[in-house]
Amino acid sequence: NGRFRQALDTCEELLRRWPDHMETRMRILEIYYYGARLGVDEATRQFYLMLQRLSTEFDATQINDAWLRRAAQWWFADRGDPHA
Repeated sequence: NGRFRQALDTCEELLRRWPDHMETRMRILEIYYYGARLGVDEATRQFYLMLQRLSTEFDATQINDAWLRRAAQWWFADRGDPHA
């Protein structure tokens, strides 16, 4: 809803408490993805850096949200746009 920085800060705070929480990590990836689509500076670069970093750790079974799980599976399989 346009509060890119607030959403990112909230997720990063959660990761400080639970660094291995896969769903939060995927939420951060999702925030960068939408930031990149909206033209937020650095979001595209951060999206691809995080995608690379998480590619070996991704575990779909650790993501409860069905949309986020499908989007993450798409990103890691095709590195493209799950809405295309």
